[in-house]
Amino acid sequence: MTFFDPSTGQWQGCASGAPVGPRAAAVSSRRALGPSRLVGFAYSLNPYRGCAHACSYCYSPEVIRDYRPWGTWLQARIDLPRTLARELRTLPRGRIGLGTVTDPYQPAEEGLRLTRRCLALIIGAGWPVSVQSKGTLMLRDLDLLASAPSGTADIGWSLSGTPPELVPLVEPLGAPPQRRLAALAQTAAEGIDTWAYFAPLIPGVSDEGVLQDQVSTLATSGVKRVFADPLRMRGQIHARLVAALAHELPQAARRLEDLGFVRSEGERLRQTVRQLCADHGLTFDAEGPFVEASPFEAFSPQRVPLPSRSESFLVQEPPWDS
Repeated sequence: MTFFDPSTGQWQGCASGAPVGPRAAAVSSRRALGPSRLVGFAYSLNPYRGCAHACSYCYSPEVIRDYRPWGTWLQARIDLPRTLARELRTLPRGRIGLGTVTDPYQPAEEGLRLTRRCLALIIGAGWPVSVQSKGTLMLRDLDLLASAPSGTADIGWSLSGTPPELVPLVEPLGAPPQRRLAALAQTAAEGIDTWAYFAPLIPGVSDEGVLQDQVSTLATSGVKRVFADPLRMRGQIHARLVAALAHELPQAARRLEDLGFVRSEGERLRQTVRQLCADHGLTFDAEGPFVEASPFEAFSPQRVPLPSRSESFLVQEPPWDS
């Protein structure tokens, strides 16, 4: 039996010692493209709802207003490609943010290929698209991205400057940062417009030495643009992140109680990334893809009460809908 214990921020009961994520439940969708409130996007597209990466800082539960334990459930919008094909023919053309709420390249995508099928439709229709992930499965689709008309497709991976020994606390099921850095270099070498996104920068967790190493690596990888966004404490994000850090980093967890410190230190870390980019000849863009400058993405809400942080939760593995 595998379960996530928010009191320690750890997955328990894994026989191999490695965390495992939930299976996906199939759901249908009345629409594919939603209006985006992120700067530079007309539409958002999210093939999945919920996420197997289980990042303790994730904003998505606040976006979709679904407070089931994050990382323990996943829904695949199984008919999304068909709906998207219709909307690409009927809606006004505009730039699409792919994965604005939930990572489009989490483990279930390897078999379901929903993101790949959607991406093929978008590129085939000549619509502009921007894709973000922290999963290296995105490398599978470089053939599609490389075939996009010039200037219509860009992709990026998120980083946070977290020391390797702390990554399991905040990103237990995401690809290790070193693999993301390697993926960035591989993508840039293919001639695809590639960027890195330092977000969220977490006070007490993001480390300046790690940030310097990561920016230095980016400078030799062919990546030209970097964006950064500090941690934004909203809703239940605070409770989940503090619970994840309390066992191993009690001092950092306590500092996160001070929202003034969170704001000022987060902005200081952002300015640190800006200066590191200047030192290494990288372009720092304050208003790039996925940098939040407005309210959260709209998404069909489903309100679920948040249990107490001391509870443990079973991973949901519902059968496929018929």
